[in-house]
Amino acid sequence: MYMPASFKVEDRSAMLDFIDRWSFGVLMTLKAGVLEVNQVPFILDRQNNRLYGHLARQNDQWKELDGADETRVLFQGPHAYVSPDWYESTGMVPTWNFMSVEARGHSELLPPERLPWLLEQLSDKHEAAFANPWKMSKVPPARLEAMMKAIVGFSIDIETLNGKFKLSQNRNPQDQAGVIAGLSRQPDENSRVIAQQMQLLQDS
Repeated sequence: MYMPASFKVEDRSAMLDFIDRWSFGVLMTLKAGVLEVNQVPFILDRQNNRLYGHLARQNDQWKELDGADETRVLFQGPHAYVSPDWYESTGMVPTWNFMSVEARGHSELLPPERLPWLLEQLSDKHEAAFANPWKMSKVPPARLEAMMKAIVGFSIDIETLNGKFKLSQNRNPQDQAGVIAGLSRQPDENSRVIAQQMQLLQDS
């Protein structure tokens, strides 16, 4: 990951918070010269410094996870176009502000008996905001057993984290204020979230 010093995140806790919030990651494996890439919902286990996910058994990437030469997961958060008209400085060009974290580590397959725990963790996390959360117990046992056979679980031991929060840190305060104001006026949520993150950075 290209990492200008201005945008590098040093706070490991902040990067883990980011992964927990933006947990739909891009799983990348390299094995014997073959690169595989897929999007996967992840569960972060902070205590054991691990990521957990699953793939469809028909997705051949699971075969690369055990003994992969390299495993990475890219977690992408909010991102937004930045117009040069928002700067006080003149002669500027358009750019893009964004937030992302890359995790690298050793991957291995989970034994089948761990799948119920993994699926419960995933569903409980994402159902928590609903008034009547869905539970796995609602699935008939025979149907659930068949579904379990159709997926493969895996874990990744997090060895390194690289965080890149590009939030106009390389611009002067006046330009940053202009970008915050410009993004705050945009109709999409991504732009407004980036503006909020920029404001938090200025206030810290």
